[in-house]
Amino acid sequence: MLDVTRFTGLIMLLIEALFLSERFPMVFRDVLRNHAGLREACLIFFLTAPQIFDLALPIACLVAVYRAVLQMREGREFLVMGAAGMGPSGLLAPCASLAFAAAIMSFLVAGIVNPLALYAQRVVLFNAESLALTGGAATGQFYILKKGVVFAPAAHEKTVFPGQKRHLFIYEPRGDSCVKIVLAGSARSTGRETGGILPLFFDNVSWRIFDIERNAVTSAFCPAEAESFITADRRIRLADLLSFEPRGFDGSELTSPELLYASAGSEPPDLTGQNRILAGRLGRMLLCMIAPALACAAVCLSSRHMQYVALPLACGGLMLLDLSSEWLIHAGVSLHEGEVMGALLLVTGLGCGFLIFLTWRLQNALFRPQFGRA
Repeated sequence: MLDVTRFTGLIMLLIEALFLSERFPMVFRDVLRNHAGLREACLIFFLTAPQIFDLALPIACLVAVYRAVLQMREGREFLVMGAAGMGPSGLLAPCASLAFAAAIMSFLVAGIVNPLALYAQRVVLFNAESLALTGGAATGQFYILKKGVVFAPAAHEKTVFPGQKRHLFIYEPRGDSCVKIVLAGSARSTGRETGGILPLFFDNVSWRIFDIERNAVTSAFCPAEAESFITADRRIRLADLLSFEPRGFDGSELTSPELLYASAGSEPPDLTGQNRILAGRLGRMLLCMIAPALACAAVCLSSRHMQYVALPLACGGLMLLDLSSEWLIHAGVSLHEGEVMGALLLVTGLGCGFLIFLTWRLQNALFRPQFGRA
């Protein structure tokens, strides 16, 4: 059991490394877009790791159990156990304990750790962009406000005005045909945002109102005004610049207990988007239950002609079960959530029963070495 646990951990590390290398471009894009630093990038990578855990764990358990059982068979250990009167039922207890332990770990990581990690990623990126905005590091970017557009180009090392951090271009529609253009030599925050309000201090402000239509039959008169100020204060809602959705707005950031509590009080009790997420987590957890039985059946089918095929076929069968559970979840839109979860449990139970029966029928192949002379 210790060898199985150690080998499972090594396979998990390999799968996580492959997953993080595949996610690197997306994480790097988000880090640059939100003006995050090296510390935030490392934290985002760390918080991304739990996303693949629920799929990597059953694969790792399958490969580890297959390797351990195959080594025991080829090492004649099963022959000694069979001579002592122990049948294939002796494998049931360790495989069942491993399956239950993996299922519990999958529930904890995929159902609790990963949702909190997804929310923590958004918090890290939002804090990085908010700090860049208030500190003057977020340059060369458009900010879409409810009543206008702000563009902050890159600041130059040598500036015309003392203390200048950036040039600002603010576009504010004023009615049907009027547009107010504001130019500021510099802008800086006078303090941290309080209550969602970001106080900004502008230097060398000039603004002008333009008539963009210049139509004689326009419904509203657009006065041509223009003024300049040395300094000006302005208060902008931080939510208008940086949007931050509440936790769990799409269900993926809610833990499994929270989804269960929310689905218990939902009316009507159809399979909503949040319940699909909960059923998907249950399907991945049930893969951990069936993986050891699938590994034992694959060992029974391993021979000189099948030694390079049995394990890939077993992994393919595990992925086929995962795709089948996903199809069952999305096909059961009109069903009650309990019916869909019951169907997942039924499919898992039937699959485990069939694999155990197959192992019992092929127990001679399980006890007799196949790659050499017995």
